[in-house]
Amino acid sequence: MNSTSACIAANFLIGIGVGLGLAKLSKRRNHLKNKKITITYFNIPALAEPLRALLVLGDYDWSDEYPSDWPAMKPTTKWGQLPLMQIENGEQMSQTKAMFRFLAKQVVVEGAALYPDDPFEAFKVDELIEAFEDVRVKIVPSFAIKDQAEKEAFRQKLFDLPGKGEGALLMAKIEKLAGANGHMCGDSFTAADIWCFFWVNFLRCGFFDGLSADVCSPYPKLLAVTSKVAALPALKAHYTTKMGIDEKYAAFAE
Repeated sequence: MNSTSACIAANFLIGIGVGLGLAKLSKRRNHLKNKKITITYFNIPALAEPLRALLVLGDYDWSDEYPSDWPAMKPTTKWGQLPLMQIENGEQMSQTKAMFRFLAKQVVVEGAALYPDDPFEAFKVDELIEAFEDVRVKIVPSFAIKDQAEKEAFRQKLFDLPGKGEGALLMAKIEKLAGANGHMCGDSFTAADIWCFFWVNFLRCGFFDGLSADVCSPYPKLLAVTSKVAALPALKAHYTTKMGIDEKYAAFAE
């Protein structure tokens, strides 16, 4: 084979590879197309928010359903918890991170799937998400504290960096592992970026009494990731609308 033939063959094979890659991404993206999706959760930027963000990015036909009587509804759900995701003509889904990964495997942003095919790359994404979850677990006990001042003091101590609060220590470790390019890992948007966007904004949006809006200021790389995700046009438009209804969503629109 002469050099010209080799060049033509190489370009042909590259073209096939690109075509197959695009077809694969297209298949992921279209898996839930033309199906209505309902998210059942409270009207707060909490555990359903990463799901909502993915549904916006995937341009799916979806809506929120807010439970009017959660105590009565609770025993009828699979695990006695929210959020739930109902896909038209499909089963009711639950467990936040399971639903999040299900969606992330099908949503494409700027030409890249948010959940990598490569097992090692997927591990790096999952590891970071689980690290953020470790921070959330630290704050959960505060909801059982009835005294408001005590509750706020508990939360402030968690994120007191000079005092080496457990939440602050974990956030500092995540900050150290985050990329310096506006992404948690790799060179393109991944599910870890979306989870960072959710968690940073959840912490600073005013939902947690006792935590100020600058609670994440010691973590510039996490803030850079959050800003990069927030700038995606679909999310920018969605949260600009949401913050006009509820001020807690203002952080998500920044």
